Amino acid sequence: ADFMLEALRVDPLALEHASESLLRDPAFLCRALEVDKRAVNFAKPECFGDRRALIAVARKDWRLLHHVPKDLYEPDFTGRWLYKDNTFVDDDPDEFTIEISGASHGSGHLQDKSVALKAVFFLNSQQTDAQGELAVLGRHMVLEERDSGIFNRYEGDLSLDGREIIGQMVCVHSSAGNSFEEGQTGNFRMWRPPTEAGRLPPGGRLICNPRNDCGLLLEAISTDWQALSFACEELRADPDLVKAAVRQDVRALEHTPQRLRDELRRVAGRGLSLEEAVAAACAQRSSWGNADPPVL
Repeated sequence: ADFMLEALRVDPLALEHASESLLRDPAFLCRALEVDKRAVNFAKPECFGDRRALIAVARKDWRLLHHVPKDLYEPDFTGRWLYKDNTFVDDDPDEFTIEISGASHGSGHLQDKSVALKAVFFLNSQQTDAQGELAVLGRHMVLEERDSGIFNRYEGDLSLDGREIIGQMVCVHSSAGNSFEEGQTGNFRMWRPPTEAGRLPPGGRLICNPRNDCGLLLEAISTDWQALSFACEELRADPDLVKAAVRQDVRALEHTPQRLRDELRRVAGRGLSLEEAVAAACAQRSSWGNADPPVL
């Protein structure tokens, strides 16, 4: 490691010759960033799953956060899932699987379509006639299964390791061929079989989207007020982040939502310091209406 760090001081491309194990080491990434921020270009995805390494990246240059692989914080729901719920009997030989794939055009049934996917259902490897539509927001998902006279709804959350979904189901409508009775509810579990291991997040654990990570953003803003521009819309009105940014440069307000700037104008002239005015304006967020939904 010491040899590669010395080589990095001479040539920023030296890490092309570093071992795979070294490039997967978050501690090495932290040390390499102190030498040259371009070291981030060679880091393996697993490194960004380490909190210390992620903070080191944010402190060095918030723009480097663009290098964080999306598959670390954007859950992958696609692929094959085994399914079971608490209506099964222990010795039930049937195997239920769900295949989730590509974007769905949507049928208008799902209210939140941040990401819309489609699903097909299998019973003992035979595809059923049911059609499914999946809405995803962060790690939260809502799956609606529909067939002639049948409507089952499943709502749950993906585990941080990406291996299973735990939630609750409800049978909204039932007819012949449905496994559930109308109004029946229960708990379900979906899990990936070993053949789907390639879809798991690098490093084995999902992280928060850096744009939604208040603690990480605070680290970035502490060294560069312009990092506020990297935050999601909601956090650009967070009092701690805004105050940390304006302490360095009042131009940081250019990166805040228009509604916050309007509120600042409203409280101007009350004899408040800039930080006090920011705190007062941010405190009114709940009354703005049509605010962005919380990040799941």
